[in-house]
Amino acid sequence: EHVERGCVLAALANDAPRLGGAVREALADGFEALSRLVAEQLDARLKEAERLGRARGIVACMVGTLAMARLAPDREDGNAILGRVRA
Repeated sequence: EHVERGCVLAALANDAPRLGGAVREALADGFEALSRLVAEQLDARLKEAERLGRARGIVACMVGTLAMARLAPDREDGNAILGRVRA
């Protein structure tokens, strides 16, 4: 709905290869930073590598969900996609 205030990863991930090294690197760094934030919230009994791996999967699902919601033909369908993932 408000792409200009939304997730830059969801907005630019598909274009990263064409945008050049600096943009691609910045997006990868952002993905990694967000993944580390998510990993900090996961079960501390897990090994760090396991938490980070799971967090990367979570962030990838979040970014993919936003991208797919933006492709929906209307707001209702987009919100339905977002709602199913939130559940």
